[in-house]
Amino acid sequence: MDSQSVHQGQKPFQCKLCPSTFSQKSGLNTHCDLVHQGLKPFKCDSCPRAFSQKGHYKAHCQSVHLGIKPFKCEHCSSTFSHKGNLNNHYKVVHERLRPFQCDACQSTFPLRGQLQTHQQSVHQGIKPFQCKLCPFAFFQQKDLKKHFQSVHQRLRPFQCESCPSSFSRNSHLKSHCQSIHQGLKPFKCDSCPSTFRRRDSLKIHCQSVHQGLKPFKCEICSSAFLLKRTLDKHYESVHLGLKPFQCDFCATTFTQKVYLKRHLQRVHQGIKEKPFKCDTCPIMFSTKVQLKNHCLRVHLKVKPFKCDSCTKTFFQNQDLQMHIRNVHSGIRPFKCEICLSTFASRKNLNSHCRAIHRRLNSMSTTSSIDVEKTLESTSEEPHVTIKVEPMSDEDILPEECSGVGK
Repeated sequence: MDSQSVHQGQKPFQCKLCPSTFSQKSGLNTHCDLVHQGLKPFKCDSCPRAFSQKGHYKAHCQSVHLGIKPFKCEHCSSTFSHKGNLNNHYKVVHERLRPFQCDACQSTFPLRGQLQTHQQSVHQGIKPFQCKLCPFAFFQQKDLKKHFQSVHQRLRPFQCESCPSSFSRNSHLKSHCQSIHQGLKPFKCDSCPSTFRRRDSLKIHCQSVHQGLKPFKCEICSSAFLLKRTLDKHYESVHLGLKPFQCDFCATTFTQKVYLKRHLQRVHQGIKEKPFKCDTCPIMFSTKVQLKNHCLRVHLKVKPFKCDSCTKTFFQNQDLQMHIRNVHSGIRPFKCEICLSTFASRKNLNSHCRAIHRRLNSMSTTSSIDVEKTLESTSEEPHVTIKVEPMSDEDILPEECSGVGK
């Protein structure tokens, strides 16, 4: 490659796995080795860490093992081994700059590389690294490796010093210590009292709860979601029936990690009590998210979503949409397989089955005339056999999008 084309900004070498281009073939080869193949030839002699570049390896040794971090932030106690890391820290944390905006979903990022990764993985769907044990695919090989270690091998090398909790990533451990043990949640919502330990969690909360944004729609059903990863989970659990989280003590499998954790606590650890108590009323809850939703909904009366057709207000946008379907539009997509009654929500359908059909099952000793009268009073057609499937833990747990302050 001649110097003229380099200085003119020409980049004729195109990566076959992503849209990145380079002025020299050596740059393309380095990009493929580091980004797509995840090669890390520089291994630390003091710990299992490995690095793709020698400079990163040297900075790791100086900062982690030698404790050399000469670049100190003037606004907080954070120190860094590189001046570039200090500059990024100042822009992200103190100036809170996110100048790089995605044209497709308006998401903003503090660094250009984060924007490029977001565009390629989320909107362009470039995920060449496929997991061999489940349908998950990833943009980078390091993400596939982290997925395999945390989900399939269930490695939790990062141990909390204050409690028995362990985590697959150091960042998760730091977030755990800040929120659980230090109680730090510096990011506060302007529309409700919810606080969060991370800015992206606050942004997701505002977009889903207060703005009602759900740009990612399921092609099979009418469900819509704020995040693409939530849409992927919906497709895998609902339409593919995948349950990748398996209990180590029994053969039970679950669609989400939170359901597995709840199963372990209730079934195998014997934790059945509800440790989170409301300070205003005697009601207790099994999770902190349920307690926070209760306080916002019941005691603080936070209902930012108003119906345009009547004076009704709601705590969540999904409640408003359900109200519009049920009251104003008359759409009732959930049908009972026993009596063909229709309902606006699955929750109402489940309540109907428990209240009507389970009660009819308990009347097995009643005469056929009484049963017929009961059926007539409920406007249902008689059936010889009435079968009601029992509800699972996943049916009674709150939906993911209802997690305020999660």
